[in-house]
Amino acid sequence: MTFSWYVLHTYSGHENRVKLNLEQRVRAMGMIEKVLGIVGNIGAEFSDDLNENVISENLRKELIDKNIKLSENANIIVQDPGRRWLIANNRQNLMIRKENDSLIIYAPQIFVPTQEVTEYKDGKKKVSTKTSFPGYVLVRMELDDDLWYIVKSTPGVMGFVGTGLHPTPLEDQEVEGIITGKQKDAQEEEKRVIRFKISDKVKVVDGPFTGFSGVIDEINEEKSKLRLMISIFGRSTPVELEFFQIEKIQE
Repeated sequence: MTFSWYVLHTYSGHENRVKLNLEQRVRAMGMIEKVLGIVGNIGAEFSDDLNENVISENLRKELIDKNIKLSENANIIVQDPGRRWLIANNRQNLMIRKENDSLIIYAPQIFVPTQEVTEYKDGKKKVSTKTSFPGYVLVRMELDDDLWYIVKSTPGVMGFVGTGLHPTPLEDQEVEGIITGKQKDAQEEEKRVIRFKISDKVKVVDGPFTGFSGVIDEINEEKSKLRLMISIFGRSTPVELEFFQIEKIQE
C-alpha cells in the first residue's frame, strides 16, 4: 500500500469538525500511522524526556520553530520506549519516531482548504478566513478496508469522492495546486468583493482628505488603490487613495 490524497465529501460547514473527529477516531482505533506525514525533525536528545512523559520547555520551543504549538494539557503516550511516541493534545496528534540520530515528527495529513478574503465595507478593511471548498476535506492516507470503514463511519462524512465503489486518489500536483494556490485564490476573491466601480460617488473616511467627497475616476485592483476626483478650493483634483480609506455614498 502507498500513501495517497483522497477527498471526503462532508456536510457543508462541518469540515473542521470532521477533521477533528477523524483525528480522534484514527488515534483511538490505533490507525494514526496510516494518515501521517512528516512535518519536521528534532534532536535525539529529547528522547529521554519523552520516555519519562515530560514535554520540556525546550521541546515546546523546538516544536514552535517547526510551526507546531502544543496545548497546555498535551500528554505523551510511549508506544515503543526509546523509539516511538505519540503526543496527544487538543490541537493535533503527533507521532515522533527515532530514526538514526534524529527524532522525526509526523502529523495527521487531514486538510481543510481555506483562504483569506479581504473585504472593504463602510470604508474599513476586513480580513477573514473562509473555506475554499465547502463540503470537502482532503486526507493523505494509506487506505485499506479497515481504514475505509473508519473514515466512512466518521460523523459528518458523507462519503469519498470517486467513481463507482472505489475512492479515486488525487494526483500530488492537484493537491499542491490546492494548497499553494490559496494566496492566488484569495487575491481573486478580494477582487470579487470590491464594492466600488468607476463613477461611484464616495466619501473619504481616513487620511488627510477625511470628510471630502468625490467621484471614482480610476481603479487599480492589483494595488488595492483608486484615483478619486475631489473638489479642493473649487478645482477638481485627483487624489490616490486605498480602498479602505473611502466608503460609498448611499443615494
